Amino acid sequence: MIEEYLQISGAVCVEGPKWCGKTWTSSYHANSEFLVGDPNNNFSSRQLAELNPSMILQGDTPRMIDDWQEVPAIWDAVRAEIDKRHKKGQIILTGSSTPRTKGIMHSGTGRIISLRMNTMSLYESGDSSGTVSLKELCRGKLEMQMVKEATLEELACYIVRGGFPENVSVPKDKAHIMPRAYMDGVAKEDLNKLDDGTEYNSAKVLLLLRSLARNESTTVSDSSL
Repeated sequence: MIEEYLQISGAVCVEGPKWCGKTWTSSYHANSEFLVGDPNNNFSSRQLAELNPSMILQGDTPRMIDDWQEVPAIWDAVRAEIDKRHKKGQIILTGSSTPRTKGIMHSGTGRIISLRMNTMSLYESGDSSGTVSLKELCRGKLEMQMVKEATLEELACYIVRGGFPENVSVPKDKAHIMPRAYMDGVAKEDLNKLDDGTEYNSAKVLLLLRSLARNESTTVSDSSL
């Protein structure tokens, strides 16, 4: 999809949750890259991006700009650069699911096309044969298939492990550690980085997540949660 989008748009913005593989995948499709969050030389990359965002866009194309949301002015710089070059497949941006919009002047419509990236499915991680298609089932195509039997223990392991690429190869008895740390990080740090003006209580957020987990697949009300 990235290759396809690069053929029809000047820039592609790959968005999605942390640790789902955005940077790795985008780097694979890029011929040069600039890492805004690189800590080397006292975060000199970020300082350069803040001082002259258009300069960091120079390089072999497609050029990947990682963690662009750390310097929102990069978005407007990309939009202006695409207008100037009049070429497809110039820039690949990577960012979080909820990038900061404060400080962005233009939407990027017609110049930057966004692409959502999720964690790996069981088919992508090699845990499913893909014999049964949910898409075809929703279209009313139902065919009997012989599939490998999955135990409750295996299903529980897949749920706890998640689809994070780097967690797929972790031993089953340790696969729960990183997802738990991931959720703690979201509750304690990431939520308060949002620019919606809300101050989140991490303890309450974690309690809400526990409540959501207990009530999975039910019609529980918001007040009950």
